Amino acid sequence: VPPQEILPILDAHYQSSVPGLYVIGDVTGVPLVKIAANQGAEVIERMEQNRAFARDDHDTGSLDVVIIGAGPAGLAAALEAEKKNLKYVLLERSVAANTVRGFPPGKKVYSEPRFLKNQSQLPVEGDREKSDFLAMVQQAIQEHQLKIKEGVEVERIRKKGDHDFQVEVASGPPFPAR
Repeated sequence: VPPQEILPILDAHYQSSVPGLYVIGDVTGVPLVKIAANQGAEVIERMEQNRAFARDDHDTGSLDVVIIGAGPAGLAAALEAEKKNLKYVLLERSVAANTVRGFPPGKKVYSEPRFLKNQSQLPVEGDREKSDFLAMVQQAIQEHQLKIKEGVEVERIRKKGDHDFQVEVASGPPFPAR
């Protein structure tokens, strides 16, 4: 019997029980490329609507958002953050689209569900061969100059006050974020 998957408890907008901490992508239990990309775009839009990025007189220079994981959800969130001129960083423990990199050669990455419209800026419509999908990811990273740091493993996220977080990594300084 495989171990039971433990899923986070989220509200309708992907916010966890910790206000200001959002969970999207595979860890929500729905590992579908188009759904993950849509979640990435939607969560940044929702955070902006909730004035999560509004700056005040006591601005410490921290990042607006730290995005953890460079799969479709994280990449789409980074694209949305870039479009909105937010101060962000995308942290990836390995390399961008690492799960797809592990697929066998020639395997397709399916754009499911087909009836769902892609709401993100990550071009995930249509099924692609693994190599084509990875080329699309690299092109999106380069074309939009996404602020991605690969090989950075997140160890913990600490809540600091009402709206501030500190993202601690295995090696290197922490990333303060709002």
